[in-house]
Amino acid sequence: MTRILKLTAALTLIFALAASVAVAQGPRGAAGLFERLDADQDGQITRAEAEAHRDTRFAEADADGDGFLTATEMLAQWRTRASDGVPSKRIARIIDRLDTDDDGRLSAAEMPGQRPNHITLFDRIDTDGDDVITQAEAEAARGLNRLGKRGQ
Repeated sequence: MTRILKLTAALTLIFALAASVAVAQGPRGAAGLFERLDADQDGQITRAEAEAHRDTRFAEADADGDGFLTATEMLAQWRTRASDGVPSKRIARIIDRLDTDDDGRLSAAEMPGQRPNHITLFDRIDTDGDDVITQAEAEAARGLNRLGKRGQ
């Protein structure tokens, strides 16, 4: 049950940050996010492109460069990307769920996709398992809700 809660929290954080980026930058919506992740603009997102994007986002949020994200850093990152209110309680809950060493901050190793046997959002969208997300797979994934089931 704890693993499901952590996965749900992580996916919520990822979708929230991705949505705020889509609002704040470039082309809007899922297509804009796809374009930003597709670094070489070949019409597909490789695992390497997704991981590079994730690492860049983490480094941008890590304001003091210590390799950890605090609630303050996460809130600051959210403020730079979103025009609506900052969900400080949500961020606190996410940190609480993902913070495996209980130090009140998240290391890159505690982030989704870094733990062994962790099924990442990338893996869930890459339905054919070829380490590439195509436009078709991305479009199909738009219907995923936070628990990974299709529909509303």
